[in-house]
Amino acid sequence: MKFKVSDIIKADGSFKDIKTELKNIDIQSKEIEIIDGGFFKGIIKNIKGSLSLRGSLCLSYKTNCYRCLKKTERSLKIVIDELFSIVKDKDEIYYHITDNYIDIDKALTDNIILNLPMKDYCREDCKGLCSKCGAIVNETVCECGNEEYINPQFEILNKYKDT
Repeated sequence: MKFKVSDIIKADGSFKDIKTELKNIDIQSKEIEIIDGGFFKGIIKNIKGSLSLRGSLCLSYKTNCYRCLKKTERSLKIVIDELFSIVKDKDEIYYHITDNYIDIDKALTDNIILNLPMKDYCREDCKGLCSKCGAIVNETVCECGNEEYINPQFEILNKYKDT
């Protein structure tokens, strides 16, 4: 999403309110699927020649539960605070203004990735999959006797259990 900033880049303190739907955001991940309807609402403000992008981003996404692999929906609300500059800094601490336009897609994508949880669960007490038959333990009582199953590689540890 590109925004023309030629009118606010000339005067310190000038600003522009923006509100946009998240249409072209691509996370480059097969683990999440963004659901339509996400939006960003904020302000672009000139602060001594650099442009500050501040606002809030809200979106919903689908992902697989980390334990049982069942599809689950989650939502994110993120506070965005980023800087754009004409000067290309060696440290790359700013996003860039190109031809009097700023493209906020990269800034929003970076913030989404940084705020995604490491592991999503369908529910807090998800029991996951049965390690023997693969059944979803939350939904079915498996008949395979998973409780008594001992991996043969760890069977030798039983002799230390009583001591």
